[in-house]
Amino acid sequence: MAWIALVLGQFPSCTLQDLSHLEEGGGAGSGGTPPKTGGGGAGGTPSFGGAAPTSMAGAASPGEGGSGGDGFDGEGGELPTNGGDGGAGGSPGAGGDGTAGEGGAGHEGGAAGAVDSEGGAPAEAGAAGAAGATEGGTSGQGGMGGTGGTGGTGGTGGTLVLGDELIVNGGFEDGLDSWDRFGNPTLELLDEGCYEGNHCLLCTDRSANWEGPAQYLTGLVQPGGRYLFSAMLRTTSSTFYQFKVTAKIYCEGDDTPYFTQIVVKNARDEWVPFEGQFVARDCEHSEFSFYVEQGTTTEPYPDIVLDAVSVREILE
Repeated sequence: MAWIALVLGQFPSCTLQDLSHLEEGGGAGSGGTPPKTGGGGAGGTPSFGGAAPTSMAGAASPGEGGSGGDGFDGEGGELPTNGGDGGAGGSPGAGGDGTAGEGGAGHEGGAAGAVDSEGGAPAEAGAAGAAGATEGGTSGQGGMGGTGGTGGTGGTGGTLVLGDELIVNGGFEDGLDSWDRFGNPTLELLDEGCYEGNHCLLCTDRSANWEGPAQYLTGLVQPGGRYLFSAMLRTTSSTFYQFKVTAKIYCEGDDTPYFTQIVVKNARDEWVPFEGQFVARDCEHSEFSFYVEQGTTTEPYPDIVLDAVSVREILE
């Protein structure tokens, strides 16, 4: 046994306190998520027999790998994986008429910690960019158009200032006095069914459209004068026919007749007012007359009933 003591005496003294650093491997740095678990380095074999305690490697987070215990060739933990992917850009908001804002760029992942240094935790992904502008405002409805103003009431026609009556026996109360005919119709005096008074004129036996009652006003109608004609007319037929009143003028030294149409209307067996203005031809009249005729040239040629005939000059 003495030789054992002698051998032991050759070694430096070591205590449990001196070997306390062999009990555990160096703790791995706290890393970000998710690293691979770094294996702690295997402890080296001591000179003295007996296996040295195995270093317990801490779980390596992204950061520095765990250091092996002193005197051991422990490998550092693996580098952490790349930091988290940047956040996806925010979807652009449902823009109205405005352009949607771009999504914010994601933050880059934190860099892996260097070996033998304490690894930083990877930065979280950047928040998504804010959505674009809110929807455009609803366009306002157009205002309703204002109601149009009520049209003014038409002015009452001015009263004409008329001269003396030029027609002789226009109401036929004096029989057929001063009345004539165009063509060869028959003129009769009626005493019933008249418009006013006791008598009116009936023209029958017409064989052409232009045949009818007439009156001459030569010397009474002045050249270039303006006149108002009026009369009441009907037929003895229930069918409508067109009739017109025409002025016929001869100028001095001219054998050519000039015709002026005064009024045109349709009539049947009910009284119809015929009224119109005319301007007498501006020449010395050798003859002036007016007559009632049919507007159409085809048969039949119905009877004409005439009453309340008037011709007066328009003074104003």
